[in-house]
Amino acid sequence: MRDLKLFRILRSFSEKELLQFEKFLSSEYHKSEKNCLPFFKQLKKFYPDFNSTGLTYEYLYTKLYPGKKYNKQVMWNLGSASEKMAQKFLVQQALKKNKFKETNLLLGELKERKLKENYLEALGELEDRLDGEKLDYFYFESASALEGSRIDYFYLIDKVKNMAEAKLKDYEYHLLMYLRLIAGGVNDMNILERNYNIKYDVNIPLEFIKNTDLLKLTLYAKRQNYKFSYLVDIYYRAISMVLDPADAGHFIKMRELFGRHSSKFTVNEKRNMIFWLLNYCRQPLRSKEIDYVKVEFELNQFRLKEGLVFYPENQISKGLFNNIKNSALAAGATKWAEDFVRNYSEKLSPEVRLETVTFASAEIFFQNKEYEKVLKTLSKVSFTEQSDKISARILIAQAFYELNESETLLNYIDSSLHFMNKNTTLTENRRAYFKQFFKLLKKIILMKNKKDVSLFAVFKKDISSKETAEKLWLTEKIDNMLN
Repeated sequence: MRDLKLFRILRSFSEKELLQFEKFLSSEYHKSEKNCLPFFKQLKKFYPDFNSTGLTYEYLYTKLYPGKKYNKQVMWNLGSASEKMAQKFLVQQALKKNKFKETNLLLGELKERKLKENYLEALGELEDRLDGEKLDYFYFESASALEGSRIDYFYLIDKVKNMAEAKLKDYEYHLLMYLRLIAGGVNDMNILERNYNIKYDVNIPLEFIKNTDLLKLTLYAKRQNYKFSYLVDIYYRAISMVLDPADAGHFIKMRELFGRHSSKFTVNEKRNMIFWLLNYCRQPLRSKEIDYVKVEFELNQFRLKEGLVFYPENQISKGLFNNIKNSALAAGATKWAEDFVRNYSEKLSPEVRLETVTFASAEIFFQNKEYEKVLKTLSKVSFTEQSDKISARILIAQAFYELNESETLLNYIDSSLHFMNKNTTLTENRRAYFKQFFKLLKKIILMKNKKDVSLFAVFKKDISSKETAEKLWLTEKIDNMLN
């Protein structure tokens, strides 16, 4: 019983929400469906964990129906009904947070009842609620809903001619929603293709946007001084950064537009736009005229400063934590990375904190050429995720190399290759990517004593053509032997 879906919902309630839910169940309106209040009053004694061994259907039945023979079906029905009531309560909580949606639902009822004066008043409330809101996809969804409600009002008072402006705005908002979806979609698909080798045999949205002249639309919006012309331009640039990565002008322009207008967007939309810019920085076919390492570090500093890294509230994901730390290390800002790890580690989920911080500390030691500390630090933790285990193996191998522990390293490389051959969680592409690193490193060790400059030069060219982890570091080792 402790695994009931109802309990998962109740565990998420604050003490205040628990009291509100009790009042919700106490309403005569809700009692007409099924009176779950007595059942809940017994359950709440086990709040907040609902994990007690004494919490059984049999125990609850004796409290609710003293002296009666136990009936399992009755308790199942009560549990199911209470779960539905908890879900309805959550809907009400959501509506309290989204007054626009609440008013929009009211408009639907008023329209059905042909209450014209009430409808017009509620329409004014809807306009007030949208006024001053920050921009994102949902803003334009709401703006479109507002214009749709305005159109319904003109139908209601039989003045169809007056709806022309509302119709145009509704279409404009739908177009902005579409452009926003495509901008996000092409970036998401690009990442899935690049990182996970996902291929789409048929891709209608991509083909449609490839054959649409967005530049003409963008220029038209500017010439007409359209209120959201800058946003049309941002979406055009976000899409073009994926479709035409060789042209750095799209990236430069979008970064400039984002910097100028970022205060107009919701926190979540700022996150998305930073994500699009960062995605371009990692594009293999991007233009070579920009220092992307520096730009990526600057973008990460910006989103840290703006509080864009916390999701859920006051929490930073492991992936984003690593991304920010890695961008700092790549930019040579080791002290900044060290401060970041120290100051933001508490924002990580407790489940991943120890492993994430341990690996980050080892990387910083490596950057500071404290290779013994790398090995000592990584020996303290047994990593859970396969990707972390592989990353740790790569860093350990690099530390052994820097310490000139060639014999130990050769054995470790063989062990690591065996580990990856047995690993069933890796895709073939990722397995090949990581195995390539160990194979190339093994070649470097075996070549180290030959001192054949021509052989090193050929091997360096070979490395540049390979898809491998730590390519820059491997190339640096060859350069050291050439010099």
